[in-house]
Amino acid sequence: MSDSDLKLLRDRIDKIDQKLQQLLNERADISIQVKAVKNDNKSKLKPGREAQILRRIVNRQSGNFPKTSLIKLWREILSASVKLQGKFNVAIHSLNNRDIGINDTVDGVRTHFGTNTSIVYLPSIAEVIRNIQLEECTIGVLAMPTNNQNYWWIDLIEYLNTIEHSQEKIKIIAKLPIIFNPDSSTEYLIIAKCEPDSSGNDNTFLTIEARKELTSSFIKERLNTDSLELEIIADYNGKKKSDYFLYLLLANGFIRETDMEFKNLELHSLENSLDIKILGNYAEPIELN
Repeated sequence: MSDSDLKLLRDRIDKIDQKLQQLLNERADISIQVKAVKNDNKSKLKPGREAQILRRIVNRQSGNFPKTSLIKLWREILSASVKLQGKFNVAIHSLNNRDIGINDTVDGVRTHFGTNTSIVYLPSIAEVIRNIQLEECTIGVLAMPTNNQNYWWIDLIEYLNTIEHSQEKIKIIAKLPIIFNPDSSTEYLIIAKCEPDSSGNDNTFLTIEARKELTSSFIKERLNTDSLELEIIADYNGKKKSDYFLYLLLANGFIRETDMEFKNLELHSLENSLDIKILGNYAEPIELN
């Protein structure tokens, strides 16, 4: 290839870059218009809609640009749009920003919400929840609960028990990372003071407070239906009382308190002396073929 041919190709790239920049600025202008329509200074996350956008991008991609890089690029675009609409910062549980143990969390936050995202380091889960409730922080990013660690969902339940029914509540609204990786053991949940939105392919977290110990077979026989399958993710008996058990469950689909499916579940729970609540929902991570 001659130098003149190479220059022509580079000139074409420069023109494409210019068009991309113009389109990004046009998109940013529309985001600011959205802020004017909403008429507030809050960054309203719509992780369900964001997941829909990313799925469409992945499904229509047929060129040579890598899908993983495409998602990372669009995550920066989506996050920049959110920040244009109002204050946005992320609370994580850590004593300080020099804590080596939170490096993975910080990396996960910056990968999903952008490299210039403001991170607030708080010494306890209770402080994370409190700062979100007071709207000093927009969201919290917390490690995925398991059966032997990450019991922050207990703090979230205790918080919900203190909130009046009419108040806007903190809920689980998303899961990280957005790209499915079967080899990754690091997963996080996002909590925020807003209602989750459906992406069309979602799951729901629920909790059950019981007076007796429950088993998977009990859940399957008494609470599962043809359209609803509940799975125990974690349990807790920290109060060491013989009649106090808490369970974190995962259900397929996007379930809300107003859905008939949940109302029927509430009825079956009451019949078995169980108190059931919805903690939130999240979009299924994107699988890259």
